[in-house]
Amino acid sequence: MKPNEEFYKKSFSKTAKNKKNGMLKNVTPETYGVKEMPKKYYPTFTLKIDDIPEAKKWEVGKTYKIQLEVKQHSMQMDEHEGRVTFEVHKVKVIA
Repeated sequence: MKPNEEFYKKSFSKTAKNKKNGMLKNVTPETYGVKEMPKKYYPTFTLKIDDIPEAKKWEVGKTYKIQLEVKQHSMQMDEHEGRVTFEVHKVKVIA
């Protein structure tokens, strides 16, 4: 089995388990900075307030749940990690 095939197999088996359970999967932040004081950065995306007007009442720094419908745009894989890019097509606030 090639390294990429093994990576795919591990990644997709984890995804299938999470999908069966209906649970949200934690996102691993990127870590940058000096070794003594690393900073963690989570992936971000931006929406227009017209697309999610409920956010007008939200507070910066608080956590909210939304549901997205996305279309996969691209995927990049190597033996150490993979990245996937999505287009956001729909958004919904989950109460």
